[in-house]
Order: sequence, then structure tokens, then C-alpha cells
Amino acid sequence: MDEYLSEREQLEGLKQKVREYGPYALAGVLVALGGLYGWKYYQSMQQSRGLEAAAKIETLAAELGTTQRDAGAKTADAVRKTYAGTPYADQADLLMARSLVDAGDFVGALARVETVIRTTDDNELKAVALLRKARLQRAMGKPDDGLKTLATALEARQAGELGAFAARFLEVKGDLLGDKGDTQGAAAAWREALEKDKDGVLVREIVELKLNQAGGTVPAAASGAGQ
Repeated sequence: MDEYLSEREQLEGLKQKVREYGPYALAGVLVALGGLYGWKYYQSMQQSRGLEAAAKIETLAAELGTTQRDAGAKTADAVRKTYAGTPYADQADLLMARSLVDAGDFVGALARVETVIRTTDDNELKAVALLRKARLQRAMGKPDDGLKTLATALEARQAGELGAFAARFLEVKGDLLGDKGDTQGAAAAWREALEKDKDGVLVREIVELKLNQAGGTVPAAASGAGQ
């Protein structure tokens, strides 16, 4: 799952990759008591629970799609409570955060994103949440806070191996530095973002335009970009 997919595509990905849920001790008990039959029963139960969670996420997406934010908030909270420690809980909060941004509630959205950063075990979801946190802080007029959030990901590697996300983080870093009036620093960040964009995740024309306006030199397209 990554930030560049639509919410619908992310949902389909979740349905296709049903995660196993704890407690693992229960699996051991079932195997001990029922042998192979017990293990198959456990797997069936886990798959059923995963599909139930995916259905809840679909309900949430439908509610938010019709701007039923109060109902959506209740659904998101229920998913977080029932499926804590799973990607479904994280996805529910990220969906809710996006809806809150659309409503102009940046503080509420930030709280949802920070919950994901604090609780998720999924490095990709943590990267998504850190990136969205930095963008929210920019929207709230807090570029210094946004730069600290990006440093957490780029330097402390809190998001794990960033991979394709690195280019996105660097683009936002340039935006934040530009907001602070650091044109030279912004240009350097945008140039580095273009250089690292081997997977073509950036809207290259926009980043190039920002870099040109800052007086920087656009690098050649990274190998594989846009493929």
C-alpha cells in the first residue's frame, strides 16, 4: 500500500492481503487441541475477521464520500478499537484524516495521523503518515514543525527504508524551506527529489517548475522514472 494509490485501490489491496491477527497464543492452543483441523479453523477465523475489517473500511469510505463525518468518525473509532494493532485501524485513521482536511479541520486530522505514527508496525503506513503530518503542518503555517517531522523520517529513519517515498519527502522539504524564504535550500531539496525519483512518483513538471523559479538547474530524469 502506498500514498500514490487512490483510497479505493488501497482498499482493494487490503482485501487481497488479509493480515494475520493475534493473539498467537490462541493459534498454539488450537493446534495443540485440534491438530491440523484446529489450525485450519484458526486460519479461517482470521480470514473472516480480516474480511469483516475490510468491510468496515469500505463502509467508512462510503460515509466519508457522502461527507457523513460524524458517522465516519464513529466507524473509524470502532475499527481502531476492534482491530487495534492492524493495518485496518491505521487505514481508518488515515481515511478519517483526509476527510477532516477536506473539512478544514487540520487539528483533528493531525491527531488521526499522529495516532498512526505512534501505533503502526507497518513501515509504509508510517511513511505515509509522516508525510501527511508534514503537509498538515505546512497547511497550518508551521514550517519548522514540518521540517522536524521530515527530519524524523529522512535522518532517524523512523519510517524504515523510505524507498520511493524519499523523493516525496524531499519535495515537501523544499516546499517548507521555500515557505521560510530559504530559496537556496528549497532548490537543493527539489533538485535532490528529482534525482532520487527513480520510480516516477513525483509530478515532475511541477517540481521542475518550482526548481526553475528558485533559480536551480533541473537534473536529467532519473533512470526508470515514469516507467
